[in-house]
Amino acid sequence: MAEIPNINMDTFEKVSGIANSNSDSPVLMLNLNTYFDGRKTMSSPAYSEYNAAVDAVLREVEAKVIWRSPVYGQPVGDQIVDEILAVWYPTHKAFVELKNVPSSSRFAEAKNKVVRNAIIHRCNPYTLERI
Repeated sequence: MAEIPNINMDTFEKVSGIANSNSDSPVLMLNLNTYFDGRKTMSSPAYSEYNAAVDAVLREVEAKVIWRSPVYGQPVGDQIVDEILAVWYPTHKAFVELKNVPSSSRFAEAKNKVVRNAIIHRCNPYTLERI
């Protein structure tokens, strides 16, 4: 079982509540990652290991990376983010169970080698609101 750093307990409890309800549904988690060596990390062997671990752990919960992109600058604000990943989960329970699947320890170990900070936002997986 992997430990979850920097957990926002209020939100995690809401996600867990949905996961344990009869109204569980798919969810999109938007991951904003900052790497120890900035975007240079993305060409390292450790990053390749991390991606293999991401693929393995997501496969175990039937989730998938919908898209990912390096960040090329931030016109507004001052948060440092090197890469953004949009990860689709078939249920909230799948997200909650990430820490319990067989590959979770491998994933945590690989992540700890490259990810300095990760912020994850829970989003609606289906709708794009037009402004």
